[in-house]
Amino acid sequence: PIYGIGVVIILLIDKLVNKIKTNNFIKIILLFIISAILLSIIEAIGGYLIEWIFGYSFWDYSSYKFNIGKYAALEMGIIWGLSSIIVIIIKPFLDKIISKIPKYFTYILSVLLILDLFFTIILKH
Repeated sequence: PIYGIGVVIILLIDKLVNKIKTNNFIKIILLFIISAILLSIIEAIGGYLIEWIFGYSFWDYSSYKFNIGKYAALEMGIIWGLSSIIVIIIKPFLDKIISKIPKYFTYILSVLLILDLFFTIILKH
């Protein structure tokens, strides 16, 4: 769930950064910094929520040199920042591919994803 939410957040951050009147280099730096910070916070919150809901940890950054608790680390923040730039670079190519997918297929996959999430949470309790 963290990666999916992360990509949506990256797209929202990019939309906000693009409203700023400045050059593209500054926009990329802003995208990197905001994504690194915000997605690290979301990753930490997500880690605690997942542990609370499912009773175990999916990841643990305690051994990282610059960890910020169990579920966040500066090293991963940098990866989030770099990933945000990669997402924005490949987005136009993915948009072309996604536009070719029939709507009904998208609806079917969405229903299956929701059912999977529902049963995963229900069966874990």
